[in-house]
Amino acid sequence: MPTPGNYILDVKTGTFDKQKHGLQVAGYASAINRTFQTDIDGGIVIHIHRDKPEKLSVHVYSSEELDQYYEDFIICAEAWWRTCANKQMREQFNKGVT
Repeated sequence: MPTPGNYILDVKTGTFDKQKHGLQVAGYASAINRTFQTDIDGGIVIHIHRDKPEKLSVHVYSSEELDQYYEDFIICAEAWWRTCANKQMREQFNKGVT
């Protein structure tokens, strides 16, 4: 059971993927922390099973877990940006053009 505090809540359907969802929740937490100058205490993912929607799974990520996942999130984002992002899109982004 998580301790009281500020948590990111993400509801997922389909297959639960602890790593993938940890990266996503860590990214959300960082964005909220930076935007609202707050400290997110953790993340909660509620997984609704596709075949049995009445069945729920809940996973709680601690602040420490989110910190580690955020480091991994940045590594993944940098790799994507270097290898997959469209060159023209990068140029427009860097110029401030949408």
